Amino acid sequence: SSANDIAKYLAWHIDNQSIDTSNGPDLIKVIESLKGRSKTLIEMVDGMKLFYHDFHDFDEQLAAKHFNSNSKIIINLLIEKLDKLSNWSAENIHETVKNICVELDIGFGKVGQPFRLALSGNGKAGSIDIVAELVGKNRTINRLRMALDYINLSS
Repeated sequence: SSANDIAKYLAWHIDNQSIDTSNGPDLIKVIESLKGRSKTLIEMVDGMKLFYHDFHDFDEQLAAKHFNSNSKIIINLLIEKLDKLSNWSAENIHETVKNICVELDIGFGKVGQPFRLALSGNGKAGSIDIVAELVGKNRTINRLRMALDYINLSS
């Protein structure tokens, strides 16, 4: 189905979950990003929340696994480098993550996992560069800062 068709079917679910789609990115772009990862409309609506609503907690099991002293360095670098991006695009975000991997001599997952958790709160997010682009620069940086606070309070 096209994203426009899916949007029609999602309307009731979006309303039922009180998701304010005016408080974030274009709904069609979000649907496109979630289409391949969602088996049902309910899964899709669950996946949409991170684009339109802020959250205040991280999944504790995932945080125990992905938020540590190493990820503190990674998240600090993400904040520093992403904040400097003048053109907020998935391509530039991906390039930034790649550069951090090279700089720290680590694999993409070592940066991707804490970044994904910081962005989503629950680790359930698609391609992090696309998600970060859609979430927007301010929200992305704020969520990374929230992850840092979480790590600092936990350690």
